[in-house]
Amino acid sequence: MYAYISRVKTLTTAGREKMNCETLRDCFKASFQAQGQKNAITFQRNDRIETEISYLKLSRDVNRMANVLKEIGVAKGDRVVFFVEKCLLLVIAHLALQKMGAISVPLNPGFKKSELEYLLADSNPKLVLCGIAQKEIVRKINPQLNVMAVDARIPYQELDILEAALDVALDEE
Repeated sequence: MYAYISRVKTLTTAGREKMNCETLRDCFKASFQAQGQKNAITFQRNDRIETEISYLKLSRDVNRMANVLKEIGVAKGDRVVFFVEKCLLLVIAHLALQKMGAISVPLNPGFKKSELEYLLADSNPKLVLCGIAQKEIVRKINPQLNVMAVDARIPYQELDILEAALDVALDEE
């Protein structure tokens, strides 16, 4: 099984200048607003399209994820380890962390326990976002770590992790 994200549009230098964005956060915000209902991400798994989301939905879900992370206690400068198989939620979480000024630390979900022990200790994460299959090894290494486990095998649109979250941008609070 493999998964990848295809057809993610990027801004040219001229596009960034036209949108007058000084920060990556500003560029994302301007792009989300300008592109609206256009397709932002196509997520494929096993050679078939699993999920497509618009810029508006991406923006809304990034805001919701940022609020979920904030409620957990993640703040600007904090590190969040990603120790999960490829899934669309990783993109959402990564963009949410960028928006918050926090740091994503992506780790290969195939790492051995000894590799993971070192990397978790070295990164000192505020949160570990891991797959269901990886939760046990993270808990064995450090039971005190704050862990959010997600089932990456479930299609993004079927996950309920963001449903109850606030749909307000952190910079609008």
